[in-house]
Amino acid sequence: MISLPNRTPESVGVSIGSQRDDALEGRGLPWMMLPGTPGAHVMIPINPAVKNTAVTDEAPDPISQAVLPLPDDLKAGATVITYDASGARKVLRQGTNAIECTPRNPADGFTWCYNKVTAPRRDLQARLRAEKKSDKDIQDTVEAATKAGTIQPTPFGRCPTGCMGRRIAFSYCGCCRCPARRRNRSACRKAANATKR
Repeated sequence: MISLPNRTPESVGVSIGSQRDDALEGRGLPWMMLPGTPGAHVMIPINPAVKNTAVTDEAPDPISQAVLPLPDDLKAGATVITYDASGARKVLRQGTNAIECTPRNPADGFTWCYNKVTAPRRDLQARLRAEKKSDKDIQDTVEAATKAGTIQPTPFGRCPTGCMGRRIAFSYCGCCRCPARRRNRSACRKAANATKR
C-alpha cells in the first residue's frame, strides 16, 4: 500500500475498481481506495506465480494492444499515441481520461500507459531518441529541462503501467513514482522477464 493523501485516480493514473480477484488469478494491477480523501491510498497486489494463463499481449490492432496493461474501466477513455521516426507525437485515438498509452515498442517489447501530465517529458525523450542520443544524454537533457522549468518534475504518486510480452507471455510491471528516486527500468524488465513462460 502507498499512502497518497487527497490524490484522485485521475491524478495518479490508476483504477478505483478492486483488483483483488484479478491478483489471485495472477493479473492484478494497483487500485486506489478512498480517493480524494486524507486516507487515499493505492493498493499494490502481489500476484502469485501463474503456471498457465490465457493472457496474451496480442491484440487485433495497435489501439487495442496499447491499452492492454490497463484495468477494464480505464481502457475506453485512454488516449493512444505513438511517435514517428522524427520523434513527433501522433495521436491514434483521443481519449477522455488522464491516461495515455503507447502500443508495443518493437525495440524493447514494452507497452506503456502513463498519466498525461508526463507527456512533455516523454515527447522530449522521443525527440532525443530520434536524434540518436545516448541514454545518458537523454537523461541529462531531461534533468536540465526539469531544472530549467521547461518541463515539470514528475509528480509524486504517478503510476505508469506497462506490460512486456512477446506473443506468449504477458507480465504487469506497475511502478509508483516518487520524486526522490529514479525508477529502475532494468529491474522492472528483469522482473517481467522472470515471469515469462
